[in-house]
Amino acid sequence: MARNVATEVAIKVLAADAGGSDGPLSRNTVVDYLDVLERLMIIENQPAWAPHMWSKAILRSLAKRHFVDPSLAVATMTGSPARLLLDLNLLGLLFESLVVRDLRIFAQPIDGQIFHYRDSNGLEVDTKKCGEPVLLAVISGTGYGYVRPDGISVIPIGALAP
Repeated sequence: MARNVATEVAIKVLAADAGGSDGPLSRNTVVDYLDVLERLMIIENQPAWAPHMWSKAILRSLAKRHFVDPSLAVATMTGSPARLLLDLNLLGLLFESLVVRDLRIFAQPIDGQIFHYRDSNGLEVDTKKCGEPVLLAVISGTGYGYVRPDGISVIPIGALAP
């Protein structure tokens, strides 16, 4: 699960990864393990958002799976800062999980939900179908918050607040 954090990974892939050289685990076993991890509040699913009914692009409907604390994923892979810097793709997925975790916490008091969107064309946001967003923002790991000349807000993760 740790190698597939913040992705729309299929049960079949998790079964193959967990089974290793002995062959894949059964689908039911993987589903049971995921259920236990959710009940223990170790992982959470981020459901897919489907804003419109009619689209030429096929919407991805699998949930993204996140560790409640992304450091758990790093610990299971015996990660270190040096090893993470050698795998910036994984580091980015872990950062995404961290941001999703914080946004979920801040959304709870207003009964807000955090969804993901991706279609078969690779788009993560479809403004042509949904209208202009209220805010375009990039969440960064460090630095200062500001608004770029093109109107995009840069927000350090430490500045996120309800």
